[in-house]
Amino acid sequence: MRNSIKEERIEYGTPEAGGVLWKAFDRSRIELDMKPSEVSRLLGIKLPTIEGWKKKGSIHQENKSNDRLPQRIEVVYTFIAIFRSLAAVFSSRDDRRQWMFTKNLHFEGQSPFDYASKSLNNLFVLNTYLNFRRGVGV
Repeated sequence: MRNSIKEERIEYGTPEAGGVLWKAFDRSRIELDMKPSEVSRLLGIKLPTIEGWKKKGSIHQENKSNDRLPQRIEVVYTFIAIFRSLAAVFSSRDDRRQWMFTKNLHFEGQSPFDYASKSLNNLFVLNTYLNFRRGVGV
């Protein structure tokens, strides 16, 4: 007898989808032991925006005028991907945090955090570097 699994789809842009994304984002932040202000600096998203997401428990926006949410979501996905890559490379939370905040020749002598904080392009470079380091995309 086959088990029947009912697949429920969550529609993009809804509070439910935003809640799933918030949980993954906040878990990544906590696992990297990063303060909201550090995440704000790294991702170039204003702290009040992140605090609003936390208060709602969801990354979504009711008001669609001047909606920058899709760009922010791409950055949030990249942050989650960076966390997942770090978790694959380093088994301990302390090692992940130490690597993020220690100067590294691969990032122009800056810490990966400082390097990635300078531009969104650098954030994507950090993600690509970690993917190659763990053997994804080679």
